[in-house]
Amino acid sequence: PASTAQAARGNLTCDSLYSVDGGGNYAKKINPTTGLSSDSFKLEGSSRHNQLGIGTGGAYAIYTATEGSGNNATNYVYNWNATTDTTSRVESPDAVSTHGAINPANGWFYYGGLGGSNDTLTLHGYNPATPAVAPVKVMTVNLPGSKGRNGDLAFDAGGNMYVVAASNAEGGIWSVDGPMPTTGSVTVTGTQVTALTPQFASANSIAFGPDGYLYVGSSAFLRQVDPSNGQLKSDVPDRPKMTDMASCSNPVSIKLDKDLPAGRFAPTDQFGLKISGAGLTEGTTAITDGPDEGVQTAAVGPVLGLAGRTYTVTETAEGGANFANYDTSHKCVDDAGVIVAE
Repeated sequence: PASTAQAARGNLTCDSLYSVDGGGNYAKKINPTTGLSSDSFKLEGSSRHNQLGIGTGGAYAIYTATEGSGNNATNYVYNWNATTDTTSRVESPDAVSTHGAINPANGWFYYGGLGGSNDTLTLHGYNPATPAVAPVKVMTVNLPGSKGRNGDLAFDAGGNMYVVAASNAEGGIWSVDGPMPTTGSVTVTGTQVTALTPQFASANSIAFGPDGYLYVGSSAFLRQVDPSNGQLKSDVPDRPKMTDMASCSNPVSIKLDKDLPAGRFAPTDQFGLKISGAGLTEGTTAITDGPDEGVQTAAVGPVLGLAGRTYTVTETAEGGANFANYDTSHKCVDDAGVIVAE
């Protein structure tokens, strides 16, 4: 692949947001409080810059763009290295250019779009560790209730994906439980975690800020939004033009699983799960099913939260289950599987 070099520089900062514009020469570094921006790293490609992702710790950035025009146009994925300030590229398969982000759990860049459907997201995957290997289609995501084709992607540190799908009137957030695939082409269904709200109307860009809030943008606005419910926290006073936005900040996410390591007392025993509090409204309940032992398929979340707020997890006995027949305990683990409370 072709490569271009600039002067050496350091990593991007995770207390900032970054954006690209369709025909801009530089990515923009954005102050999430004021919206004021400045030039960051140089962009390659002549047009249609989009689908920006920022790697862990700001060590690299990946985006898509087009070289040439008309019948001579070619789409590329560009991989910018912060340490060397060099950019490599690889030709991209035909993919809708709206949604894109880097998954911090595996370093892969996932990108695509809703195409001809309001509720079916097709995604390709690109591994920057093998930069000359072309991206491949890896998954289709069904988004029940989606009414628009614009939007963007973001991930949490555990590799769970969050999809904003927006029309000109409204939009919402859907979560997809990780890990994300890197081979084949799987089909999954996202869980809606906010109601449809006008705060996402015409949004083409999202990124999590260092404060845990979701920043939602377009060329017309930049908004600080509560990720728990999609409600507006504030309008950011300024903004650059943008077709996509990204950051290397990780949000707070919560998931509730049920584990039956010794199986069920009775095969019909089931359990209801719920996460509540602090403005959560959608995707907060689940009921287990089937006779299997171990961690159950049915789970709540991941849902998005904010540090400093209080959330409550609740379990109920269903299907004739009786807690007296079980030894019960609760365990809280982080993204690395380390127990933080029990």
